[in-house]
Amino acid sequence: MRKSCLGWAVTVVLAIVVVPASHAALAKITAKAQRTLATDGGRFGGCMVQLNRNIAVLAANLPEPVVLNCPGSWVTFSCSGVHTTKEAGARMFESAKMGFEQEKTLILEVTDEKKHHGHCYVRRIDVKKN
Repeated sequence: MRKSCLGWAVTVVLAIVVVPASHAALAKITAKAQRTLATDGGRFGGCMVQLNRNIAVLAANLPEPVVLNCPGSWVTFSCSGVHTTKEAGARMFESAKMGFEQEKTLILEVTDEKKHHGHCYVRRIDVKKN
C-alpha cells in the first residue's frame, strides 16, 4: 500500500513540475486600424478591428517582449458584453472607429486571457494624435 501511495505522489509532483501552467499575457501595442467589423448577435464579440500588423509580432517586438497567443491582426472589444459591459465595449469600438476614420495611431492593451472565436480582447484603447 505504501509503495502505491508513494508512486502516486511522485507522479503528481512530476506532473506539477513538468507540465507548465498556462499564463495569460497582457501587452500594450501600437498600431493603426485597417478595417472595422460589426456583427449581429455575439459573433466575434459583436465588434472587431483589424490592425495593420500581426498582434503577436507587435507584442514580441516590444522593448520587454511579451508572448501573446493572439492569431493574426484582429482584436475584439466584446461589444456583446461578455468580457465587459456592452457600453464599455461600444465606447472602445467607437474610439477605434474614430482612429480608423482619421488614420490615427491606436495604443491598445491586449490580453490573450479573454477571447471571442480565438481573437484577443482589448482591455483599453487610446487614440494618439499623429
